[in-house]
Amino acid sequence: MMTWEDYLDEVAADARECIEEEYSNCRDWDEMSELLFVSDHVTGNGSGSYTFSRAQAAENVGGIVFDLDVLELFRSYGYDHVPVEEAPEAVDVIARCLALGEVSGALESIFDGLKSGRAWACTDCSTGTGGVSVPLDQLDDGTFYCPVCRCSYHRDPGDWGAYQIDDGEAVARFAVLDSLGAPSCGCEAHVFADETGLIDYLDANPDVSARLADGYARTVEL
Repeated sequence: MMTWEDYLDEVAADARECIEEEYSNCRDWDEMSELLFVSDHVTGNGSGSYTFSRAQAAENVGGIVFDLDVLELFRSYGYDHVPVEEAPEAVDVIARCLALGEVSGALESIFDGLKSGRAWACTDCSTGTGGVSVPLDQLDDGTFYCPVCRCSYHRDPGDWGAYQIDDGEAVARFAVLDSLGAPSCGCEAHVFADETGLIDYLDANPDVSARLADGYARTVEL
C-alpha cells in the first residue's frame, strides 16, 4: 500500500525525470505541465493507467482511500469523495494527478532552472550578489537543499527570497563551519570560491584555526 506521502514522492521523482528529459522540447512551464499531466510515466492519465496492473493499482490505493486528510484534499479538487467505485487504476491515476498539482511549485522551479541554465543560491550561506554564492542541490523529490547549512525547502526558492546565480558569479567550493565555542552552538558559515580564499581566511583568523584543531569548527569541500 502507498501512503499519500509515497504518492507525492513517487510523482515528484517521476516528474523530475520527465522534466530533465523533455524540458528542451517545451516552450514554457504550461506546455511542460501539460506533458506531465498526460504522461503515463508520471500520472498514467494518457492511457488511463500508471501501473498497467489492476492488482497493483488496488494495492497502491489501499493506503489512501480511508485517509481523512486525503479525502479533504480530493474535496478541495472538486471530488465529493475518493471515487472507490471507479476501477482501481482510475483512482490511482486521479491520485497521481492530484499529487502532481501538490508538488508543481517545486517542479516548476526545476524546469525554470534547467531552461535558464542557472542554479538557485542559498540566501543564508551566500555572501550575496558580487560575492560568493552557495548553489542549492535538488533531491529526487524536487526539494531544494543547501549543502552548507543543510536546510531544505519544498517550495519555490523564489518564494523565500533566493536568487539565481548569474553566469560568471563566484560559486562556493569550500566552507568553514564554525560553532564559535562549543559543538552544541549554532554554526556560522564562511564560504570561499577556491582553496586560496580558504587558506587566506584561516591565516588571518588564528582563532578559527584553533577551533578547527579542537573540533569546534570544520572545513568542507562542496
